[in-house]
Amino acid sequence: SNPAELPIAALRKTVAGFGLSCIGTQDEMLELLITHLKENPGVGGPTAANESNASSNSSVPAATGTPDEDVEAKSIRLAKTALRLSEEGDDEGILRLLGDDITKASSVGALRKAYLKLSLLLHPDKLQDKFDGATRAFQALVSAFEHVSRPEL
Repeated sequence: SNPAELPIAALRKTVAGFGLSCIGTQDEMLELLITHLKENPGVGGPTAANESNASSNSSVPAATGTPDEDVEAKSIRLAKTALRLSEEGDDEGILRLLGDDITKASSVGALRKAYLKLSLLLHPDKLQDKFDGATRAFQALVSAFEHVSRPEL
């Protein structure tokens, strides 16, 4: 079926099934899906119908990194990088960890989207037993988002 004709909930499931972020407007998700399909020709992916039957306990899909890197390893790698960038004072760098083009001039929506995608991977509840710096990494993310989205504070 044509993704542009899917209801928003079905489009979100389809986009997430490809391991892409389902955060954003319908147009943003369609653009992300189209770009992914153009960059990965011949890649079969889930449809909204079979995605809804998938197990609900799946982890957040990896958006960057090596294809073999699992979500846990990616989250730990990102948490360590966030801590290093925080020590360097690179707030924009933290929000760019997943490859989003983030600057202080970025829209609040783009900043929020980058923050939410990272927060799913860096949340202490997911990493607490696996990485000692999980809470500090998440605090660095929150601080980076606040500094970049509201520099007047």
